Amino acid sequence: MKVLVVGANSFIARHFADAARGRMQIVTQSHGEFSSGTDIRGCDVVVNFAIDPALFTLPYRPQIDMDLLAARRAAAENAHFVMISSRKVYGLGAPMPVAEGHALAPSEEYGRSKARAETEARKATGGKLTIVRGANIFGYELNRRTFFGRALTSLRDEGRITLDESPFARRDFVTVESFARTLAEIVSRRVTGTYNAGSGRATPIGQLALWLIEGYGSGELRIARPKVRDEFLLDNSKLERELGKPLCEQDLGSYCRSLGKRLINA
Repeated sequence: MKVLVVGANSFIARHFADAARGRMQIVTQSHGEFSSGTDIRGCDVVVNFAIDPALFTLPYRPQIDMDLLAARRAAAENAHFVMISSRKVYGLGAPMPVAEGHALAPSEEYGRSKARAETEARKATGGKLTIVRGANIFGYELNRRTFFGRALTSLRDEGRITLDESPFARRDFVTVESFARTLAEIVSRRVTGTYNAGSGRATPIGQLALWLIEGYGSGELRIARPKVRDEFLLDNSKLERELGKPLCEQDLGSYCRSLGKRLINA
């Protein structure tokens, strides 16, 4: 099976390619290469990791929706399309855990854009599509504008991690390696439909920060705002039934401590 990875330089795409090699033929294209119309004939599956940064803060526009472009090109070649969506489509206040059938009520532009992109991708592919709604996917990601990217960078540069929410706020964090393995399983089977993919547990963000500090060997945890604002947990049961097994997951404590140790020589 020949699989095209679009947005090959993205954090998650690199890990997916590593997890999938040996099980399928991987072909990679950058955001720019794919947008310019590079030939994709012969590809059985197209997996898109590329996104226009404007969709994080500005209203949705189909002209900059890479998922829609990839869906259309996949459909033109009769290839299966895999879209990486986000837990953000559920919005704040969703039940814990939240299942795929829950009404979408995104509260940020990124979530609204992904929800609209899901709708447009379904139309473009006629249902020959897999949508994977990921939890908070994390790993060793210095300088990225994510929870873990900011935590790692500030711990290295300032000797502290500052939380803008209560340390007791619980979220579903899944390691990038685990997510990549799960995604490789999804692609290899070409399952169709919409699926959550998380860790199966909700962990307090303060605990994650303290594990990082423990691994690093020093540092402090500061709380800028004590209020719980954003908690979530994805219900993985639909995907686990489809795959016939629990989703892969690493021990988060050991994993976070290993990230902290790696940071020592950064």
